[in-house]
Amino acid sequence: MEQRSEPRIDLSQPVTLVILGDGGFEPVPAQLQNVSGRGMRLRLDRPIGLDTPVRVDLTADDDSALVWGEVVYCVPQGAGYVIGLDLQHSLFHLTQLQRLIDSLNLAPAPLTRSASTLS
Repeated sequence: MEQRSEPRIDLSQPVTLVILGDGGFEPVPAQLQNVSGRGMRLRLDRPIGLDTPVRVDLTADDDSALVWGEVVYCVPQGAGYVIGLDLQHSLFHLTQLQRLIDSLNLAPAPLTRSASTLS
């Protein structure tokens, strides 16, 4: 019997998993297998420790997204591993956002006061 509070959507999409930590950012190729509003299942070629913070970089249909989460399980499967993520934050439609910024020609405003006028 299914115990999940949200339905999972089965997918098969290449993504980049970025391991976040003290050593910087380590990108790892992965395959997105399914997703829900609160979780993701990915397949990759190496194990990742529980509670490891990660970012998933997604690109599809001429758009992109970033999703942050933590590893809640990692199990061997065939020649690789399957991990489950508890999703924490996400940003969607980044390509569309960049197009909007470009069309508005938004650039940082130059400083109009000199250092001497600030004292």
